[in-house]
Amino acid sequence: MEKCERESDRASADQTKLVSSERQRDGEHRTELPMVLTIEEAAKFLRISRASAYRAARRGELPVIRIGKMLRVPRDRLLQWMDQGQAPITRRKSA
Repeated sequence: MEKCERESDRASADQTKLVSSERQRDGEHRTELPMVLTIEEAAKFLRISRASAYRAARRGELPVIRIGKMLRVPRDRLLQWMDQGQAPITRRKSA
């Protein structure tokens, strides 16, 4: 019985370490982003198409700033937007 409890405790500790290391990697990955991203970079980070990112920006769903004719996505606003789960990007249904 004692052996089973120790194995269970070890499995639980291993799971905790795994979750902790995943969170650390995610945090490190986030800080590796440039301060300002292009739409293409933001799309790649979000794992959506370039066209979807431009549509989301045009609809005001993706936080962007305009510099002349160029659109840029501030890293901090993008991460905040993701953490808050604001305005999910959804596909339109074809008619």
